[in-house]
Formats: sequence, C-alpha cells, structure tokens
Amino acid sequence: MYEQDYLLKVIEEFFQSLNKAIHGTHFDGASEPEDRLVDLYGSYFQADSSFFYENSALTIFTFLRERCHEQDLCSHIEMLGELLYQDGMLKTDSSKKIDLLTKALFFIDYVENESTTYSIEREDKVHFLKEYIAVNAVSSSMSR
Repeated sequence: MYEQDYLLKVIEEFFQSLNKAIHGTHFDGASEPEDRLVDLYGSYFQADSSFFYENSALTIFTFLRERCHEQDLCSHIEMLGELLYQDGMLKTDSSKKIDLLTKALFFIDYVENESTTYSIEREDKVHFLKEYIAVNAVSSSMSR
C-alpha cells in the first residue's frame, strides 16, 4: 500500500515537473523548455539524456526493466514515453525529432497494450505518433 502511494506521488511529481519544464519560467539557468527537459531524464530515470538519445528503445526498455519492480515498470515506462514525446515535439532537427518520437511511440504503445486502464488520450497519442512518423520519416528521407 505504501509503495503504491509512493509511486503515485512520484508520478504526480514527475508530471508536474514535466509541465513546469515545458510551460514554466526559467529555472536552474536553463532558458529553453528543451534544455529544462534534459534534467528530468537524470532526476527520474537515473541516466543522462544522452543515454536515451543514443540507445535503441529496446536497450532503454531493458535498462528500465532491470531497475524497476515489475509492478512499477508500466508506470515508469509511461513516464518515460511522455518525456520522450514532449522532448521530441520540441526538437527542430527532423531526424532527432523522428528518433525521439519513434521511441516515445514504442513506450506509449507498450503501456497501451499492457495497462489495465483505458485512456483515450493515450490511444489518440499512439494514432497521432504513427501517422506523424509515417508522414515525416518519408519526407525526411526524401530531402536527403
């Protein structure tokens, strides 16, 4: 019971921090939302943002699975999926954007398939990401 309450508190704090990073004012010397998001990787997932940028979704999934209790894994994956999604949406470099959004899709889709709770928002996000990646990955490869 206490572990579940603690996890819910961590999730609530994470989403508040994510919202503040995206919509908030300057803090910790970082002036852009994209810069402020970088701190959240280390704070909540104990790895530098470069780990999440440079590794595959499967490698990241394995990393999380090794560090989380089985009952907490889906929640941590949901948090990471949202962070990757928000980070990807802020990127201006199209290849970085597609890479992060593809990873976000992997994790959000995982939660969609594993969660016992239905979320229209999550379902809509999966559909949006699939369409966005399909359209933009093609146009990005054609412009090279």
